[in-house]
Amino acid sequence: PMSFYTWITSYNDDSLMIRHFAKIMKIDKNFTKDVLSKDAIIHYLYNNNAGDRALLSFERAWKKYEEEVVNENK
Repeated sequence: PMSFYTWITSYNDDSLMIRHFAKIMKIDKNFTKDVLSKDAIIHYLYNNNAGDRALLSFERAWKKYEEEVVNENK
């Protein structure tokens, strides 16, 4: 399936919170581009001192990612 990074950096829907999170991911040169694991991304965010808003944005984005990409490929 498409990686989370690929999906979110091409995200163009109505959620401003998710679009903002996508912009942050594009800027972050250390974010792993090919990761498919939610736990790995959460681990990365915690290790990089992500705030509550970033974590909430990620959770919302991951839910959309699962709906649009992960569940579609099952």
